[in-house]
Amino acid sequence: MTALHPIAIACRRLPVLLLGVMMAAGAVAAPPLVLDDGHRLSGKWQFLNGGEFPGARGGLQAGPAGIELVYDFTQGGQYVAASRNLAVSGRPAAFAFRLTPAQDCAVFCRVIDANGRTFQRAAAPLNGGAETVLELPLAGPWSGNWGGQANCPELTLPVRTVCLGIEKGGAGQALRGTVTIRDVTATGDGLAAGGAAGEPFVLDAQGW
Repeated sequence: MTALHPIAIACRRLPVLLLGVMMAAGAVAAPPLVLDDGHRLSGKWQFLNGGEFPGARGGLQAGPAGIELVYDFTQGGQYVAASRNLAVSGRPAAFAFRLTPAQDCAVFCRVIDANGRTFQRAAAPLNGGAETVLELPLAGPWSGNWGGQANCPELTLPVRTVCLGIEKGGAGQALRGTVTIRDVTATGDGLAAGGAAGEPFVLDAQGW
């Protein structure tokens, strides 16, 4: 049997090495899964007026650039929110809202997990007129959690509902305004839309 020259052996190995490099280079993160593109106000959305703090008004409406969350705190109240029921399989690591507020405002996020427990992230200030991607990592940190199965303080998949809320701001922030939700997305492993439909978002006063 003819012995192969070391250079020939190296040349034979080169395609395999190149294939490995190409596969590693191609192992990029999957694009976000679009859960709602903001083009239509479906029945999966629900407006919440923060009824445990009476006075807030508003609603959800279809706008030219997305779903509009309208709020009005001139008669009182503490917050309003838009909740969106989900049906996502796989292991989401984070959700995200792409937003454009018409004015400066304070925005918070919540999720409801498989046990019916609510997890909330503290409000963040947003600048009016600027498009912002507000990310919600499911690893937290959380400003509070309540409801559902109290003996399950850790978030349990699947997430049934995501929620975007507007908190009544301090000095300098308008008491009424609009935030446009351009889309809602998820990132993680093996994600696909479908599965059991989420259950309606349920509020209680324990988180405030």
